[in-house]
Amino acid sequence: MRISIVAFLLIISFSNNIFCQVGESPIKVFGYFQTTFSHTQQQANKSETTSFNVQQLNIMFQKDIAKKWTAFTNLEFINTFSDSKLWGDFNLDEVWIRYRHDARFNVKLGLQIPIFNNFNEINNRTPLMPYIIRPIAYETSFGEFIELEEFVPQRTFAQIYGHF
Repeated sequence: MRISIVAFLLIISFSNNIFCQVGESPIKVFGYFQTTFSHTQQQANKSETTSFNVQQLNIMFQKDIAKKWTAFTNLEFINTFSDSKLWGDFNLDEVWIRYRHDARFNVKLGLQIPIFNNFNEINNRTPLMPYIIRPIAYETSFGEFIELEEFVPQRTFAQIYGHF
């Protein structure tokens, strides 16, 4: 696990040097996190327990490679991920490159979340929902005990789309 993270960071650092030579934009880093808080009191032995859980943390990298080319990477950490304690999960959720000719013709190649409905593609990018947790079909932290793939498609490797 640690080797793959180090390899990923090395690839990004080398690609940044290559693409900076053509004078394009720097890598944009952004993301969000979703946490839960729990506080319990037991009357019998008068003990209190307080805990936080990082339900989901997404760190995203976007790079405009050229005028019509964009690269995107999304790293997702679920349920207070810890490799040493064997908690949670780490996913390379999306890695793709997009060619955008204009609004009528776009091609995305690589690991990506498919366009399925108005919510599937953006459900892990920004906290746009007015809910404490997302609808169950989109809540990645429940993926350990609910088969999310039965509700919405999770992966695709090529998309061609556009708007007239």
